[in-house]
Amino acid sequence: MAVPSGHRRIAITEDPELAEALRRVAPFFDGGQPMSRMVRDLAIQGATRMIEDEERRRRSIEYLIEWSTNMGEEQRELLREARRSSLGGETEEW
Repeated sequence: MAVPSGHRRIAITEDPELAEALRRVAPFFDGGQPMSRMVRDLAIQGATRMIEDEERRRRSIEYLIEWSTNMGEEQRELLREARRSSLGGETEEW
């Protein structure tokens, strides 16, 4: 006989968006798994991905700041040229 968990329970409403999301990922889960287990696994995986995405974004910003503050004149001119061509030849300096 299973013993109830001592952990706090969280109630969620299966609104249309959640139902659609669960339907789309159902093929990736064992069909005999309770829906609550699938939602739990998705929440844990989603949190992990969000943290990884944020860390990747921060590293990218740090890299761009480092790169842009330490570039030489040749790299600056390449950026100016790219900007001019993207603006249709406008030569406004920055």
